[in-house]
Amino acid sequence: MKPVSFRAETMPDALAQARDQMGPDALVLTTRKVFDGPAWQVWRNPVFEVLVMPAAGAAGQPAEQPLAAKLAQDLAEVRAALGQVASQFEPAKAQWPDPLVALHKQLLAQEVDPDLALDICAATKETLSPRALLDGAAVHEFAARHMLAQLRTAALVERSRRPQVVVLVGLTGAGKTTAAAKLAAHAQLVLGRKAALISLDTFGIGAIAQTRTLSELMGLPHALAYSADELAHAVRSQTSADLLVVDTPARNPHAAGQMAELAELLAPLPAERIVLLVASAATKTSDQLLAMQAFSALGLSGMVITHLDETAAHGGIYSLACRTDSALTYFSSGPNVPLHWEPANAAQLANLILGAAPAGSGLGVA
Repeated sequence: MKPVSFRAETMPDALAQARDQMGPDALVLTTRKVFDGPAWQVWRNPVFEVLVMPAAGAAGQPAEQPLAAKLAQDLAEVRAALGQVASQFEPAKAQWPDPLVALHKQLLAQEVDPDLALDICAATKETLSPRALLDGAAVHEFAARHMLAQLRTAALVERSRRPQVVVLVGLTGAGKTTAAAKLAAHAQLVLGRKAALISLDTFGIGAIAQTRTLSELMGLPHALAYSADELAHAVRSQTSADLLVVDTPARNPHAAGQMAELAELLAPLPAERIVLLVASAATKTSDQLLAMQAFSALGLSGMVITHLDETAAHGGIYSLACRTDSALTYFSSGPNVPLHWEPANAAQLANLILGAAPAGSGLGVA
């Protein structure tokens, strides 16, 4: 007996295929999400795969054996099948070249999602020649370029004087207030915009004082709003500003009521507002995914990544961007305003994850 795999767009459909063709008594060995199509196609869609062992006595199987012998044979076949599945997730046992094994270990050490790490390595193995796979620098170069192809970046605040409203949302401790001040200062000092700060974060400890201090430090107009009506008044009052940066109170993604309150609070803002999720690089990817799902009801335009200097593992940022197909807009590190704020750079993120290119052909990330 040999295991048979079935693929479909959803797990129930894949299981239904297996049940229809293998019968209700077939044994499911493993399930997983994979990317369909050649590895070089960066637009591949994920599908679900189930690996199924035919049930005893199924059509085409040999005649009945003594129970002990039959169980021993089934066990051996199950072990062989599981070994084949495990080999897909253990590069060393799959006899990958050393540079590819090193790449896989680096990606996992940087906390890249295991499926995404395997996808990067599979694309590298399928694309590079056997000779190039022995060159650590060539493997590093291709992996970096593959990662760049998966990421979207967009610096959404423009140099033009077209009025813009940017709203920052996120979890507690993500650094929204500092990010709001940095964005406004960057727009004013670098882009020549006339920026103003509006804070709705009137609940956080010290948030009001922090907003006032940062605004006065940078010479930025600022206002506080405790309600939707006050927000509407604050927007109308900032007649000289062509960029309004709105800082919001932290919200718990588990609390649907809090998200509804925030949506109601933001109602006076124009429909074309830019809503950015402020995500700390030091926060677990699973928590970030939950936050992204909860805040998506507000119409997210992208992410601001903060606290880049507070973690040694940056793979979660890559995983979050890939899993949500969300644009990276700005990178921030440190608390000092207006320092350490820059438009998101995909090559910089790839370098943080992959580290320096190994010695070899001398290739690097362009």
